Amino acid sequence: MSQEKPRSELIPLSKIRVLENPRKVYDKDKLEELIGSLRANGQIQDVVVRLADDGMFELIVGTRRLRAFETLRTRYPSEKRWEAISASIRDIEPALLPAFQLAENESRDNLNPIELADAIAEARRVSGKSDPEIAAQLGWSSKRPVQMYAQLSEAPTFIRDWSASFAYPTQKVDKEGTPILGENNRPVIHYEKAERFSAYALQEFVKFHRKLEKWDAKQKALNEIHRPRAEAETQRLAESFAREQWSIAALREKAEARAKKIVEPRSKGEGRADPAQPPSGLPSVFTFGEKKLIIDRSQLKAPLPREELLRVKAQLADILVELGFTSVLMDVPKELPSDAE
Repeated sequence: MSQEKPRSELIPLSKIRVLENPRKVYDKDKLEELIGSLRANGQIQDVVVRLADDGMFELIVGTRRLRAFETLRTRYPSEKRWEAISASIRDIEPALLPAFQLAENESRDNLNPIELADAIAEARRVSGKSDPEIAAQLGWSSKRPVQMYAQLSEAPTFIRDWSASFAYPTQKVDKEGTPILGENNRPVIHYEKAERFSAYALQEFVKFHRKLEKWDAKQKALNEIHRPRAEAETQRLAESFAREQWSIAALREKAEARAKKIVEPRSKGEGRADPAQPPSGLPSVFTFGEKKLIIDRSQLKAPLPREELLRVKAQLADILVELGFTSVLMDVPKELPSDAE
């Protein structure tokens, strides 16, 4: 889709009106760096504006550059070069302004991709334009980024939060790389802050989570005590991605493999237990009947407290469902055994 080529003009600061910018945070130190760079090297990149009906120019992109010019005009009133700024004049529809502003800033200042995702989703909702038309207005050659960001705007809250900050657990080591041990000789764990996730990484997390969320719903229908795994498994995937520093291609491959391992039932030849045939070396706590597997708690060396029995019950239920059992019935005593107190 062709668009009119933007023109560049030198526009007085007094003729430029600043619109509300969807960008939430600005770094004061970087603003001062920009001020120093402008004074030393001059303006390298145009701001972007659109001509309003009243003859004023509305700023679309370049708020920080305009702020820097205004600061320089105040600090050095005798230097007339700060009274006007070079601007690219674009014809952008109002409904697409927030998305355009963020898309222009996508490669600068480590932009939070969720901000852009929300702006594009809103542009989709209110503009009435197709994805290819939105892509053309944003300067993209394909509609795929529009669709990706729109889907990303629907990410669950915990994934949206990761777009701002994510930390993963890792063992604390000394200078020689030896794990540091703490109480009871257990490794000391600390949290390492990861680099900000890209939109493409967040998209893979969303796809992985949705697949497991659907699987969780099916398992819950079969077994009401099934514990959902989608969020926990997505957390583990994100931790591995951050810790191992995978490429996006590697993340996609490993996410598909992990989801397949969890979601797809295993055949007998791949390791599923046959309920009619007990595996060799199985403890006597298990008894196999023609259609039943009985777990005899009386064979335990020591009775378990009720809280522990409930925890084991939930874990065993998950395991049995994964092995192919369609229903699980377990009895946990209401009172603690007298010899377990």
